[in-house]
Amino acid sequence: MRHRIPCLWSAVIFTVIIVQPPSLVAQREDTWQEAPDTVKIPAPILTTPEHVRLNKLLSTWYLHKTKRQRMIDRAFRLGKTFGRRERDRLQRQVRESRKTFYLAVEMHEHRVGSLLRHFGDLMQITKNSWPVSEKAHVHSTQLEAFFKDPKKAREKLILARRLPMAYRTNIVWPLIYCLPDMRNGTWIDAKSYLESNYPRSKDETGDSYVLVCPEISALTDRSGLVDSTKPEKANRALRIDYDMRAINNMFVNYRIDTDRVYLTAEGASTPFAVSVASHAPHVFAGLILVNPVRTAQTQLVADNLSNLPVLVLYDKEHAPTAKLLASKLALCQLKSVKCKSPTGSYATIVKAWAAKIKRNYYPKRVVMTQSRRDNVSSYWVEIEESNYSGESKHRPHIEASYHRSSNKITIRTRHVSRVRILLNDLMIDLDKEVKFDLNGSIYKTRLFRYRSLLWDTAFAWRGKYVNTHHEDDSRILFVSSISLDLSGRQKHSQH
Repeated sequence: MRHRIPCLWSAVIFTVIIVQPPSLVAQREDTWQEAPDTVKIPAPILTTPEHVRLNKLLSTWYLHKTKRQRMIDRAFRLGKTFGRRERDRLQRQVRESRKTFYLAVEMHEHRVGSLLRHFGDLMQITKNSWPVSEKAHVHSTQLEAFFKDPKKAREKLILARRLPMAYRTNIVWPLIYCLPDMRNGTWIDAKSYLESNYPRSKDETGDSYVLVCPEISALTDRSGLVDSTKPEKANRALRIDYDMRAINNMFVNYRIDTDRVYLTAEGASTPFAVSVASHAPHVFAGLILVNPVRTAQTQLVADNLSNLPVLVLYDKEHAPTAKLLASKLALCQLKSVKCKSPTGSYATIVKAWAAKIKRNYYPKRVVMTQSRRDNVSSYWVEIEESNYSGESKHRPHIEASYHRSSNKITIRTRHVSRVRILLNDLMIDLDKEVKFDLNGSIYKTRLFRYRSLLWDTAFAWRGKYVNTHHEDDSRILFVSSISLDLSGRQKHSQH
């Protein structure tokens, strides 16, 4: 169903970094104000040819790692074992390409010092370094299948995706991940939803974004409410990990700008979208809710959205519910803007709002309330030990902020006994002593930079970090980390 927003519709926008789309200038009723929460990225010290060479070497290393991992995943699905000769060959390629890259890095470091302290250079070296599929891409709306877990081939998920006509793998593309509405008690078909809401034309969103919509079945139902006191296996309504894996699947197979991933939902799927955004706000650049239903408020963990821009669109029928939800969102936002929506298509409004909104993975202040037992991270903060309780009043809570001018990190917690902080020189000067204010207790130390934390684990944060949803995101650049004990029973430790 194609959405047309008549003159009676209005939009409520809540955002940390307020962006003023050109098409909305004449329509605004309130004053737009900017509240930037970004740190200026320093200029790189290496030349462009040097960046290109290091980028190619890094891409080669990651390509070999990807081939090896995909072959392992395929063997798991087919129930086969890896041939020893093939395994050794792939492992040798990974080892040799890694060594070549490190030698090239060390050659430059002899001249300019450690590259780990130069954030501008790290961004250029890792830019588009993740390998993506080079197969011929079909630009019409297609259905794709992938597996939530390579070891469980039966858990197959279906996605409808459409690429822009100009799609190429040498540039990055923004992604809109859509959760559909229900019609007559059944979920709207994913392919039909994309084609009706995002018609392809040169001036519409449908041909400037990669569009993805999951095919929702009984196994992956999104209408049920999330019970935070139950684990996922005991609560079939909780399918957050399905969407996280689906987004990661797009990162692996297509050239996606990971700083421009937008989650949209309509009607019956809005409660689930709010739950997903509250669980992993650092994955998205923005959240768009169309005609949210009343139960969306119950899934809101407002603290977790303090750095996530949110757009709420509603018609006359859904105005009371949307305004109530918007008022709760306003409690956690640094700045809020309310304006009337111009007449136009749903896709046009989404494009105008999202055009200049990008994710900031290093916000100066992070507020997090643990919404699920496995919800352990937000941006550069990770909860390692906590006294988790499903009751909203007793959930583990953390507020962390960094101040580069004083080289200080302030942390305030509740029901949290140990946290891990990930850092880089954009946030803190790691050449100097760092001061930690831990619930009023002062701790000072010098932090070390670890190239393995950046290059080796940046490719895919596996193992204990799987719930941080950092896989295949080249914009996540941390070079130092420290585990801080807040209980007074253990020592602090660097990683």
